[in-house]
Formats: sequence, structure tokens, C-alpha cells
Amino acid sequence: MKDLIKTLSKLGKSFYTIPDLLKITGFTRDSLYVTLSRLVQKKLLLRLNSGIYILAEKYDQLDSIANVLYQPSYLSFESALSRFGILSQVPYTLSFATTKKSQRKKLGDVLVEYKKIKPLLFFGYERTGDLYIATPEKALIDTLYFYSFGKTILTLQELNLKEINHKEVQKLVKPYPARTQNLIRKLFGSK
Repeated sequence: MKDLIKTLSKLGKSFYTIPDLLKITGFTRDSLYVTLSRLVQKKLLLRLNSGIYILAEKYDQLDSIANVLYQPSYLSFESALSRFGILSQVPYTLSFATTKKSQRKKLGDVLVEYKKIKPLLFFGYERTGDLYIATPEKALIDTLYFYSFGKTILTLQELNLKEINHKEVQKLVKPYPARTQNLIRKLFGSK
């Protein structure tokens, strides 16, 4: 079993599916399930979802894994705002913007939410390591977009906007609906 963990570590993949593991090990399906069960019990592997496993040492990369599992997507909303220090609370959910159907799933103990936005609004993100994440300005706009339609709860007074580039926000918000643009103007005190 430890040899399998070493092999998986050397391969360096973010996560492994049952078909991946069948190819890697050459085990029968039944033998593989027994081995996986034992590795999970020993906390060497973690079962994220049905048929998806990661090495326990990769748990801190859950955001990148969630990003890969549902593409196209990028980390945004409260999750990104918290990372950038704009929102003081740490959300319990990893939230991604996507052009595909909205959905929620559990990966291990973490709830992951993919929120559908129009393809026209799918921009303003960067790659950081293995993760696509919204810029601070875009994460703010995405969050305010959902807030302006009553699809998320947010306390505007708790936002730390000191590091936000106001000119960048004004540039990025142009394709958004009027109600989102009006909320941005109100938030930044401009007409």
C-alpha cells in the first residue's frame, strides 16, 4: 500500500479517478476498492467524492482541484474576497464563477459552489499556480452582481475597499447590468 502512495506522489496529479487508479495499479476493480478503503482508513488517501481520491498531503490544494473538476471556472465571490482581505469573514463554501450550469457539490468536508454567469461576464481572472482566481476588483464586482439581484447576502459596510483600484472597477463593470453599476457607484460614492 505504501508503494502505491509513493507511486501516486511521484505522478504528481491533483486527484485520481477510479479509471486512473485501475490503469496505475493493474488491480481488478474489487481489489482496488479494498485497497482504497484501507488507504482511506489509514488517512493516506482522502475520498473527495464518488470515485475521486486525493493524497492526504494534497488536501490544501482543494481549491485547485475543485477548479479543475468543473471547467471553465475561476474562484471568485466571497471566497476570493476573503483571500484578498476585502472580506474579513472566511466563507465555509468555495465559490467559483462558471459559464456552465450552476451546481453545488461536496468535496470531502468542503462545500463547493459553481455559480453561472453570462459568457460576456466571464473575464477578469488570473492563473496563480494551478488555480484560476478573479482579480480583487472582479471578485468584488461578481459578488455585487449577485448581491444586486438578491442572490447572495453581504454586509457592504464590512468590505475593506482600501486596496481596490476604483478605476479598474469602473472599467470592468461596464458590461454588467445597470443595477450592478448603480450599486458600484453608490458603494464608491461616485455619480
